[in-house]
Amino acid sequence: MRRLSPALAFALTIVVASWLSGCGFVASERGSFDRDLTVTGSVRLDLASGSGAVRISPGPADKVHIHGEVRASGYSNDDARRRLDEIIGHPPVDQSGNTIRVGKERWHLRNVSIEYTIDVPPDTEVESALGSGAQSIEGVRGPVRASSGSGSVHVAQIREETQINAASGSVEASDIRGEFRCNAASGSIMVSRTQGDVRATAASGSIHITSPGGRVTAQTASGGVDIDGATSDVSARSASGSVHVRGNPAANSLWELHSVSGGVEVTVPLSAAFQFSGSAVSGGVHTDMPIVVEEQGGHSLRGRVGNGGARIEASTVSGSIHLKSAN
Repeated sequence: MRRLSPALAFALTIVVASWLSGCGFVASERGSFDRDLTVTGSVRLDLASGSGAVRISPGPADKVHIHGEVRASGYSNDDARRRLDEIIGHPPVDQSGNTIRVGKERWHLRNVSIEYTIDVPPDTEVESALGSGAQSIEGVRGPVRASSGSGSVHVAQIREETQINAASGSVEASDIRGEFRCNAASGSIMVSRTQGDVRATAASGSIHITSPGGRVTAQTASGGVDIDGATSDVSARSASGSVHVRGNPAANSLWELHSVSGGVEVTVPLSAAFQFSGSAVSGGVHTDMPIVVEEQGGHSLRGRVGNGGARIEASTVSGSIHLKSAN
């Protein structure tokens, strides 16, 4: 049985606690607060929130601006107003040098939902744990580590390593220079324009990767895997869904493509050079590319395209395999 990561378990705990603590409340009040913090050099932002969306964007190099839209619940209007006044009077923001902590005093946020809009210097590292709500992180150096119990996660223009853990909600990432890692329990993963390696795992949801700059490892239990523009090593697996890979494998690279219940489709240019091996337990292996056949059976094909070099190994239990020409 797979264990949840500590950050993801924490986010799920916040979701349950927030739902239980809100039961029976009949009144709510709304308000907002703003904090401006002066910083110098690299910044670390550490955020935890039970409920409410979060948006983190680049701003001036010497300042962190935090805007919070607050909704407080209570048994009466007076009770809700008291909670709201407490938050606005003492926002859950703490600064220690260039380290900014937001929402870390979790007792202070009971029965309160806060939507954060935060402007940080571009040279900022971010760690966020969100129970319920969408989060967007853009234009920072990183590393970025974000976890979500329920809600979408969007990251873009991150210069260093990025790691996402999502329990329920889609994940979208683009323009990531460092390594990208993502685990999603329920929701699709979409990744585009990366420079480092990509590792994506989904329990229930499809995986789409476009223009990867490094190696790709993609695995889903329920959903398809679609990779476009692959050049380096690829490992793509789907237990229930198809696997499609398009690109041009570099010399000495290895593409391992496997589906238990679904087809496997590989599209490469006529100029590609690789050893090919395809095996389908229940289905055929088809190709429209010129290939030097070394071994062929009713459900298998092994051969060479061009002068070899790379290796493509495709297999499926229930489905067919197609090797296609991009031309």
